[in-house]
Amino acid sequence: MKGKMKTGIAGLDALLDGGFLYHNAILLKGAPGAGKTTLGFQILRNGILHYDEPGLVVSFDQFPQQFHRDMESFGWNVAELEAGGKFKTLFISPEDLAAVAAHHESLFLGRVQQAAEEIGAVRVLVDSVSHVKRVTNDPMRQRTLLMGAINEIKAMGLTPLLTAELGSRADDLIDFEEYVVDCVVLLDLLLRPGQPLPERTIEIRKARGQNCLGGKHPFKFTPAGIEVFPHCVPSPMGLEDLADRPLANVSSGIAGLDRVLQGGFTAGVPSLVAGVSGTYKSTMLAHFLAAGAAAGEPGLLISFEEPPQYFIQVMHQRGIPLEGAVRNGLLHLWHRVPKGTTLDELYYQLQGAIERYSIRRVAIDSLNDFERCVPEPARCKDYLIWFNDLLMRRGISALWTQKIDRLSDRSPIGDIRCLSQFDTVVYLGQVEIESELRKVVSILKRRGAKCEGDLRAIDCGPRGLVVSDKFLGLSGILEGSPRGQYKKTVEELLQPVISARDFVRMARSEQVPPAQRAVLYDNIEQLLDQLDQRLREHFGIEETES
Repeated sequence: MKGKMKTGIAGLDALLDGGFLYHNAILLKGAPGAGKTTLGFQILRNGILHYDEPGLVVSFDQFPQQFHRDMESFGWNVAELEAGGKFKTLFISPEDLAAVAAHHESLFLGRVQQAAEEIGAVRVLVDSVSHVKRVTNDPMRQRTLLMGAINEIKAMGLTPLLTAELGSRADDLIDFEEYVVDCVVLLDLLLRPGQPLPERTIEIRKARGQNCLGGKHPFKFTPAGIEVFPHCVPSPMGLEDLADRPLANVSSGIAGLDRVLQGGFTAGVPSLVAGVSGTYKSTMLAHFLAAGAAAGEPGLLISFEEPPQYFIQVMHQRGIPLEGAVRNGLLHLWHRVPKGTTLDELYYQLQGAIERYSIRRVAIDSLNDFERCVPEPARCKDYLIWFNDLLMRRGISALWTQKIDRLSDRSPIGDIRCLSQFDTVVYLGQVEIESELRKVVSILKRRGAKCEGDLRAIDCGPRGLVVSDKFLGLSGILEGSPRGQYKKTVEELLQPVISARDFVRMARSEQVPPAQRAVLYDNIEQLLDQLDQRLREHFGIEETES
């Protein structure tokens, strides 16, 4: 047969550059419970249902009833496959195999050939070849028996899938069966300290005659079988990759913030909203997605804390209705639990969603929870680069949030991780302004574009967030303790001074009659009294008797 023998498991076929080679002997090897038999039967079943390739199972491990029960737990009806005439099971007791050691090849292979001819089999699963060790203790004899069986099965025109037990994790102790097969697929099961769930990985250790993606890749059991999530290292971008993409802006959905950013976030690149708890980070994501939906741009929210329904309810109360966008398919909401999510799986799902729904905007809440999905903290930045690379290549505008966990006396910039990975960084914080605790917004970083860098007030009104007052005389932001005044307050203090100065200039004129000059002096005195009163109120100075 020409071409590749597809497994029907998309992630696994991606690791194999399209599938296995026909007539190659494929070894599925792992510890107990790693999923060897399940993976082998799933490949066999997919061959029957999707590629019209009948399959045969030869089992030394399980009784027929147990095998049927285990496979039917995934919704796979084994009896129905057998009734269709393209599937057959052949069960052999290990004791029977040991008893006929002297003429093992003829009895075992004869039954396999007869069963394969009855259904026209293309694929055969042998579960498991570790029982060859029960036939003889001689390592050379074991190797000869297995090699002979594999060659005979290949001569029948079959592609053998063989399962085997994992003998040792040591790299220098490799069992003989790995040398006599063409492909080796290792299934591993690892429980890390502090992780409540085991980490399952699949590795193509050997693939004779074909390309494959090396390394360990996560997989999991689902109600429909095994899913594999390839970890593909992004290739470098060339000048031609983004050359035809104009550098434009996308609206944040908040008019005042768009003015500060002089047009909005940069389209097609990742941006970050960072701040302490309770400073409207998630609300800013809701505005961003709502603006995209209003412009006909499908969006996706990935949240690790708030369930979708709760998120919609909270945003509705804040004047940002998202229900219509969800109903119209312009907004998709995902909720993931950090401890139960692998980022390889999330990446694979994100890829599919981008293609399926033509996603143009992605919001991720939050980077802190994203990092909790990585069992090895040192790899967090690698995963962030990997995700942002996918989004940039697809021209998707992305907005992340990051919670600054502690209020320090140092600059808020120092509490923001992976600052270099974002085009724009918006800081949300709480500051004391004129004896009042206010929520504020500032642009800490804006790559390749101008923006207003001063601090602004941000409040939640009846229609969501409003960026309003500018502050003057602000100091201490780099020390983590900003102080300042409202622009309108300073204007109120300056106005009497400006008016008094104008009256003084008028009073100096020789053309002003004495009576009118006296009126000007009275006005100046009233303005100075007003200024005195406002200054005392502003600075909390009690009036003393003169």
